[in-house]
Amino acid sequence: MKKSVDSILDGHKIHLHPEKSAIWREIKDCYPIHIEIGATNKCNHDCVFCALDFAIGKTDINRDVMINALKDMAEPKEKCELIIKYQGRSAVYNDRVNSVMFGGEGEPTMHKDLGLFIQKAKEYGLDVALTTNGTRFDKTLQEQCLPYLSWVKFSVDAGTPETYKKVHRVSEKQFEILMKNISDSVQLKKQKGLDATIGTQFLITSMNANETEATILIERLREINPDYLSVKPYSDHPRSQKNLEVDSESYDKLEKTFNDLRGKVDFNIEFRRATIERIQEGNTYSECYGLPFISLIDSKGNVLPCNLFYDIEKFIYGNLYENSFSEIWGGNKRKEVLSRLKGKELGDCRRGCRCDAGNRYLNRLKNPQIHDNFT
Repeated sequence: MKKSVDSILDGHKIHLHPEKSAIWREIKDCYPIHIEIGATNKCNHDCVFCALDFAIGKTDINRDVMINALKDMAEPKEKCELIIKYQGRSAVYNDRVNSVMFGGEGEPTMHKDLGLFIQKAKEYGLDVALTTNGTRFDKTLQEQCLPYLSWVKFSVDAGTPETYKKVHRVSEKQFEILMKNISDSVQLKKQKGLDATIGTQFLITSMNANETEATILIERLREINPDYLSVKPYSDHPRSQKNLEVDSESYDKLEKTFNDLRGKVDFNIEFRRATIERIQEGNTYSECYGLPFISLIDSKGNVLPCNLFYDIEKFIYGNLYENSFSEIWGGNKRKEVLSRLKGKELGDCRRGCRCDAGNRYLNRLKNPQIHDNFT
């Protein structure tokens, strides 16, 4: 079995960026580590679990607006300068965005300029990733994107064409197209010696949470041999509730099944138990501390705190058609939104959201406990 591609897939990575944490502790702000970009809100699937079905439409972000934003995000910002002193020496750390992931409210491969966006982001010095349903990620897009990606993750969510049809609400033949595109991606990576990590994801819902489906999926993926399979729990988005969560007993059975299958494959299987437990526990902090470390850009060019706030004007930081990313990030409107969010109750936030693990870490930094000095 391969070594885990990411031992903290189930957690956060804020602690791996101590300079940003230091800036955040000093001025209570920083540039994001990571930005999710929804280059389009079009989608070619109609997944039953889609948290953002309310945001689906017919909008593509303008090519030049996106490229200019990527360039601006990648440039070090002197006004966020941190002087790092150590043993009589000092160094200057200029903050910037570190990575972007193309995902968002739609299917990113529906944007005709996706390949160009990925290439430009990498050229400007950003790490780049892609999440996709994969059915449009053909050899042309593979050639355009894979050499520039840090990782790509395919949403599989089924082991059979029949279940895939029910979950993704597309024809059964789309399942085989997806399997071929994953396989072709793995082969291209091998042929060209690419660094891109090729991942797959199984989102656990009441429609696929059975041991048979898991076993069949592993058999199919064993033939393809991606780098990993992430087995992730579903959680309701407050604006698009589906009631697809499963009970603890079902999680336990699936975990045992996937654990039993680990030794039979050469790729890593990440069963995200910690995420399940965080969803079941709910929020343990009173404020979303993670907002400076992550952000979202939608297909209309809006810069947002997270996907809870699509099309809610009072929570939009700004728009890239009107201002640059750096102007928006340092602007008064963003400060007003953050102030508004600071006083907002977290009870209507999504349980187990992307900021959740980081929030728990940052909450501990803000509120140290009695034995924290004993390492």
